[in-house]
Amino acid sequence: MKCRLVYLLILLLPVIGAIGCATLERSTDLSGDQALVVEARRRLANDPMTSDLRLGIQADDGIVTLTGRLNHPSQGPQAVGIVRGISGVRGVIDQTLRF
Repeated sequence: MKCRLVYLLILLLPVIGAIGCATLERSTDLSGDQALVVEARRRLANDPMTSDLRLGIQADDGIVTLTGRLNHPSQGPQAVGIVRGISGVRGVIDQTLRF
């Protein structure tokens, strides 16, 4: 009886491992809009002209909305251009405040 149980566990371990890995992959996969927000934040943070901005970034069905305060008027067009260059972005709504 004990040998059968051990044998069954040995046979099931790869199946359990495969199910666990598939679940892990799905849980870390971002939805399209979430991925756009993450990529927009990354690209804006890496650009010298926009790296100091604290913008709100939202995405809905590929339309990205930028909100927040700009330090210089030229940062708005720069941020919009960066976000427009992301694959999957269908449009950008600029609601930033310029001072």
